[in-house]
Amino acid sequence: MVSRPISLVVIYSYGDFRAATKAARSDDTAATPIEITRESCVPANKVVAFFSNPFGNLDAARQAPLRIDNALITPLPSQRSATCRRKASGPRNPSKGASARNGQALFHERFQVREATVAPELQPRSSFFDDS
Repeated sequence: MVSRPISLVVIYSYGDFRAATKAARSDDTAATPIEITRESCVPANKVVAFFSNPFGNLDAARQAPLRIDNALITPLPSQRSATCRRKASGPRNPSKGASARNGQALFHERFQVREATVAPELQPRSSFFDDS
């Protein structure tokens, strides 16, 4: 049985500051190991910390233990199915000035979204795709 390749993204935090690793593919033999460091997550100074998380405690984050918040493991499509989807999706670039409904349809078509639910607090208040 041939197993499909997967990708892995780790979301982690030190105190009030979060970061995520780059996506790692299971079929990439030349990939470097995933590195999780405090320096990649915790801001270097209070100014950067304020703009990263205005309510975060930088001093506490410098001493906080590593916390793995989530590990996203996603199966990757086979080369054949990715090619078929790309051909079926039509043009790669949406036309400028597309309506919100048209933009959402292009997104769902391009990324093969079958069912999608967005939490109410993440719903857009105004449409990014509106021409006005």
